Amino acid sequence: MNVDSVARPYAFIKFDTFIQKTKKLYSDQRTQRNLEKLNEDLHDIQSIMTRNINDVLEQGERLDRVENMSGNLAMESKKYAKKAKDLSRQALIQKYMPVIVLVGLFICVYGFRRFFAAA
Repeated sequence: MNVDSVARPYAFIKFDTFIQKTKKLYSDQRTQRNLEKLNEDLHDIQSIMTRNINDVLEQGERLDRVENMSGNLAMESKKYAKKAKDLSRQALIQKYMPVIVLVGLFICVYGFRRFFAAA
């Protein structure tokens, strides 16, 4: 058996420059520090974005609560308007009922006297 030998441990020489650059990039200590710094920055950005998303979600929940409260307020104001009309009507009845009763009683007495006086 005859095995061909190559100068490098891989047979695809056209990728040699890419592989050498990548190897140098990852073996350089400054690059490792830069990658660590980049990872820290990415982590910071991720935490900021997570916080922003949570803030937006909380704001949506607060808006839902405000919407519910405004709906309840509108419903309660309608109830208040109805109660105000009822109270106004009751106040008018209490104010004018004695006068109406006296006038009605006077008309009844006058009509009764007139009916029996004519007979």
